[in-house]
Amino acid sequence: MSHHIHYNHECQKCGAYYIPFDQKVPCPKCGEVESERFDFIPRAAESAQFNFLDLGRYVPDAWSTPCFGDHILFIVFRLLEQHRIDTTGRTFSDVATEVLASMDWGNQLYLRDHIHDIACRVREQLKEAKQSRPQKTFISRFLDIFKAKKHNPNAVLNKTRPTSVLTKAQELSGQLIVSGYRRIFSEGNIGASPDMPDLLILKIYSEVGIKFRDVARQRCEVLETDNLHMGTSKNSISY
Repeated sequence: MSHHIHYNHECQKCGAYYIPFDQKVPCPKCGEVESERFDFIPRAAESAQFNFLDLGRYVPDAWSTPCFGDHILFIVFRLLEQHRIDTTGRTFSDVATEVLASMDWGNQLYLRDHIHDIACRVREQLKEAKQSRPQKTFISRFLDIFKAKKHNPNAVLNKTRPTSVLTKAQELSGQLIVSGYRRIFSEGNIGASPDMPDLLILKIYSEVGIKFRDVARQRCEVLETDNLHMGTSKNSISY
C-alpha cells in the first residue's frame, strides 16, 4: 500500500486545479500567483521511493484517486516507471514529455507542463536522496572487519559483515509504512492512533496487502492500475 497525498487546490481566480508546490509557482492556466503553498515534492518522492523499495517498481499494484493530489501522484509514478524501463538512454525529461504528449488532456491541457515540472522535481529529489546516502567502499568495509577481529579475535566474520541491501530496504520500507500511517492520522484523525504499536501497523499492512492479492488470484483478475488510478482510458486524464 503506497503513501497517498490527500490534497486539493483550486485557483481562486480561474478555478483551475493545480498544485502550488513551490514559491512563485503560478496557476498554470491563468498565471495567478497565490499565497497557498503545499509541500508536494518531498511527499511524492517519499511515496515513490516506498513503492520502489516495496515492489521494485514505482507503479503500485492498486491505487485510488479520491483527491487531486493522488491523481497527480499516480501520473508521476507512471512517468518515473516509464523512464526506469526505458532502454534508449533518454533523459527523464524527454521520456516524461513523450508520455504526457500521448495523453488526452481535454480542456485541461494547462496541466501537461505543470505535471512535467512536478515530475522532474520529484525525480531530482530521488536522485539527491540516493547520492546523499553514504556508501562504504570495499576497502573501508574490510578495515571495519579487520578492526573488529583485532579487538575480538574470537568474533565470527559473518557477524561483522554489513547488512545486506535487501535487509536495509526492508527496514527502510517498514519505517516509511509506519511514518506514512502516523501522518495520515495526524492529518485526518483516521487510521493508526498514536497508541498503536509500530509492529501492529506493519502486521495489518502486510495482511491487508496479502488479502487483496489472494482475492485477485482467486477471481483470476489483474489489478489494473491504470483503470483504478485514473478512472478513464489508459491515455486520458480527467478530474
